Amino acid sequence: MGRDDFQIVNPLEHIREHPEIYLEDGANVTGSSLMCRLLADVLVNNNCQVVIQRLESWWIIGSDVDWAGTAQNQVFYTIVPFPQAGQNCFHAEVLLTVFARDVVVFSGNSHTVIVGATSVSEEILNFRRNLPFLNRMIGFRMKNEE
Repeated sequence: MGRDDFQIVNPLEHIREHPEIYLEDGANVTGSSLMCRLLADVLVNNNCQVVIQRLESWWIIGSDVDWAGTAQNQVFYTIVPFPQAGQNCFHAEVLLTVFARDVVVFSGNSHTVIVGATSVSEEILNFRRNLPFLNRMIGFRMKNEE
């Protein structure tokens, strides 16, 4: 193989085209399957509190531990290795960017829209305010789940 035989691949496009490589049931991507994948990432941390909630059409996960570490929002835009979870593991947030309609990440008292939603309902904002111990919280909605 020569140098010209290699091709640079956009990670988001590759995930979209080959979900079976990145998710256990890649043919059937659901909010539940993405939530399970995120939960697995969070639970790599010992001694952490985890909150999972469905509000309206939103899936929400939060923890008192910021499981993204120093990668922060980079985990939404590319495949970021997550060696604490095992060999060849990566942070699951990138899957949300590819498959979810809306993605919002909350850190401290602020939030950042990653995909879609330009506004977040007052119910979601109140939910976050009522759980001040959370260091990181992610909310997402699926394209096909209302």
